[in-house]
Order: sequence, then C-alpha cells, then structure tokens
Amino acid sequence: MKELQKITFLLFLLLISCKNDKLNLSFDKEHEKIHQEDEKIDEAFTNFQNLLNKLYTESETTPKKVLLKIDSLSKVNEVEKTNINLK
Repeated sequence: MKELQKITFLLFLLLISCKNDKLNLSFDKEHEKIHQEDEKIDEAFTNFQNLLNKLYTESETTPKKVLLKIDSLSKVNEVEKTNINLK
C-alpha cells in the first residue's frame, strides 16, 4: 500500500511540474506584438515632436509660410484618421 502511495505521489509531482508551453508561446507572441506597437507609437510621436521643432524654428524666419504648412497639415489630419485603437 505504501508503494502505491509513493507512485501516486510521484505521478502527482510529475503532473504539477509539467508546463503548458503553448500558453507561454501565445503569451510571448502577444507580448512581442505589444512591444512592436509601442515602438510604432514611439516613432510616430518622435516624428511629430521633430516636426514641431522644425516648424517652430522655421517660424522665426518665415512665420506666414509656417502658418500655411500648419493649415495644410490640419486639413490632412481631418481627412486621414489614425488606425491606432486605444482600448
């Protein structure tokens, strides 16, 4: 009887120690997708900041030209919508 208890206990330990690799792979893939989206958003934000800095610097010499560019960008922004879904 004790031998059966030992075998049952060992089988139980074996079952507990097994990992579900599919679940971990799925989590890793989703985690990687999140990082890729973060990088895209960071790149878009950096580009936006660079554009703002460029327009600010340019506005010191040619303010009317910069206002026309800003108006143009504003109109483009109204037409185009970003595909970033914040949930």
